[in-house]
Amino acid sequence: MKLQRIEHFIAVAEAGSIRGAARHLDMSQPALTRSIQQLEQDLGVQLMHRGIGGSSLTPAGRAFLARAQVAQAELIKAAEEARQGFNDVTGLATFGMSPVGVSLLMP
Repeated sequence: MKLQRIEHFIAVAEAGSIRGAARHLDMSQPALTRSIQQLEQDLGVQLMHRGIGGSSLTPAGRAFLARAQVAQAELIKAAEEARQGFNDVTGLATFGMSPVGVSLLMP
């Protein structure tokens, strides 16, 4: 299961249609449809009903969407924290030593 497919699924669910999500993601409708179908194949379950009026989630799709949105939010936070930690070159290091260690190592 690829993360990008999950992101595509979330975009379709939020847009309410493959056309709207494809426009938002700047990709073709057939490519987005294939991505969703591959995700469904990976999971072994149908996530959405597709129709002329748009797409609607199946019960399995609603359950998966709730978890997928939480996972996506956590991954975004993790990426932000990683960037902040990587870019933060200043910091305070604190360590404790015994009096003997201090006298030998830190004259």
